Amino acid sequence: MIRHTLLPLLTSLVLGSAAVAQKPVQWELLADVSKVAPGETFRLAARGQLQPDWHLYWTNPGESGLPTTIEWDLPEGFSAGETQYPVPHRYTQKFSEDFSMVTHTIDGDAFFIAEVTAPDDLAPGQSLQIGASVSWQACKELCTDGTTPLQLTLASAEQVAPSADVPAIGAAWDAGQAGIEVANAVVSLEEGQLALVAKLPEGAEDQYNGDFYFLPTDPEMVAAGNDQIAAREGDQLSIFADLFEGREE
Repeated sequence: MIRHTLLPLLTSLVLGSAAVAQKPVQWELLADVSKVAPGETFRLAARGQLQPDWHLYWTNPGESGLPTTIEWDLPEGFSAGETQYPVPHRYTQKFSEDFSMVTHTIDGDAFFIAEVTAPDDLAPGQSLQIGASVSWQACKELCTDGTTPLQLTLASAEQVAPSADVPAIGAAWDAGQAGIEVANAVVSLEEGQLALVAKLPEGAEDQYNGDFYFLPTDPEMVAAGNDQIAAREGDQLSIFADLFEGREE
């Protein structure tokens, strides 16, 4: 994405123009278990409930905004997989006929989920302190950002006990990045352009209807504000996008 020289000035004006009276996002830490058993895997979710018309930013925010990041604080011996984000929206904000910015945003009821595995030697009868630190920026007409610490207490036991949050976390997992069928793709970089050709997974064609955009997690791979060319023929999807200015092929 091409960073305009006006962007730092615009951002500082937006952030410094007024205080945000309301809390734009309420955070809580959830788990799909109430009791954890040795060697078992469960899901943790940092849930952000946004006020209407407010949004957060994806891991690659686009041409403006700060990414939402989660740092998990787990007991000794526990391990967490990669955090799965909600599927973002590609939003274009037009300031004039000649200047607009494209961002990758998240709104509504947002779940950021990681699968966590307990150690095999976990002893039953313990009180387990689980934590997360969420760094975020929320925007409407104004923007505000912060870092929110979250805490959750679970118990260790010989057998897993599900929590009341199983349906909500499961639905968010299926609707987010983790629920999208992975397509086998071939990517080539040539003359400042990325070409992606993918074979869609069998039975997943319905997930690939509508408009297509390549949204990399690396914010310096392609220019977010530039148009992309996408075409689908049967089970084959092709996308062409300009590389980020100055990126080596």
